[in-house]
Amino acid sequence: MRRSTTLLLFIVCIGAATFVGTVANEVKREREYGINRHKRQVFKEYYATVSGTDKVKYIFNTSVDEDWKKLFVEATELWEHGTCLYFEELKEEPEKFSEFEGIFVTMDEDYNYCNTANMGRRHIIFLENSCGYAGGVAHEIGHALGLPHSQNRRDRDNYININETFFNVSFEAMIDPPDFNETMKMKLFDLYKQQYEEMNETEEANYNIPYDLGSLMQ
Repeated sequence: MRRSTTLLLFIVCIGAATFVGTVANEVKREREYGINRHKRQVFKEYYATVSGTDKVKYIFNTSVDEDWKKLFVEATELWEHGTCLYFEELKEEPEKFSEFEGIFVTMDEDYNYCNTANMGRRHIIFLENSCGYAGGVAHEIGHALGLPHSQNRRDRDNYININETFFNVSFEAMIDPPDFNETMKMKLFDLYKQQYEEMNETEEANYNIPYDLGSLMQ
């Protein structure tokens, strides 16, 4: 059975407003963390687990308060239940963050996402107040574990339809023209479409799990 994804076309882990905030702040993130966020897809072998184990280490930045820490732990338990994964908090940051294998958890004012681009087994999860529920955080952990959005899977056309004619309409509806010049709008639109690009064979990591319309990663 196939279903159309014209339903808001953006029910991924980021809503329209937070998506715009994400790209508008991309330059700031590159300066602060030395990262480059191009796609929300996850490449093979770019997993947050410690090499050769099922352990996932994580560290909280000082910006993460106790309530958010509890929420993150609750999200890790969703993954531990029914899988072989187990999560371990590190109380102190490693001397060389570049050699760290795991998840660095920090807060952000504008958006919630997991950075996975060109970072190997080191991932950064940004938490934002609009995503204050365990399922949303667990979704971002899923990206760090190597899972793409379901609509990026190579077999997605067997289950859903991507209505590309709706891209322009839905994109314009969420953009406030006075706030963005044409160059920024083109960049935003390019990133918007990337949320629905089909992954290639070298990128996809779905562990032979069948497509699930109710997936946490949808």
